[in-house]
Amino acid sequence: MTISKEQAESALQDLEHAGHRSATLYKYTKISPYLILWGCVWMAAYGLSDVWPSEAGLIWLIADGIGAALSICIARAHGPAVRKEHWRVGAIILTLLAFTTATFAILPPHSGKQMSAFVPLVIATAYILVGIWHGKRLVILGVLVGALTLLGFFLLHSHFNLWMALVGGGALILAGAWLKRV
Repeated sequence: MTISKEQAESALQDLEHAGHRSATLYKYTKISPYLILWGCVWMAAYGLSDVWPSEAGLIWLIADGIGAALSICIARAHGPAVRKEHWRVGAIILTLLAFTTATFAILPPHSGKQMSAFVPLVIATAYILVGIWHGKRLVILGVLVGALTLLGFFLLHSHFNLWMALVGGGALILAGAWLKRV
């Protein structure tokens, strides 16, 4: 049986498409535990910040420390193939921290609510940018987190942190579950 040049090209394109799809799905399954973890961190930290707003800085410092330590544990569990890429993740996190710090230095927030909204917007932007290269589901997540943050910021005059705990943290957890089962 002989195949035509067009059939061969079509078969090669199908294989290439399948390879790209497989790589995207693999990345999704590696990202999902981090989304679930940080969704839980957001739920706890935003929820506690709503109850004790004067302690929000300390709450977030502790929550971020726990989240970072658990992220390292997850990374170690993924093995050496994933670990060698961590310098990039670390570089991205440091870049986002530097950007956020620089922004607050030149445009200090007038309220804790502004700070509570700005950081998720930066993170939503990062998801969108990473998603442009690694998969549309991350773009969807970034748009969702950004839109929900803005919706709560402009429509909720009290308990914005509670909104972010439920909706922001919940969006990360649901997205992690969504990516894990693909």
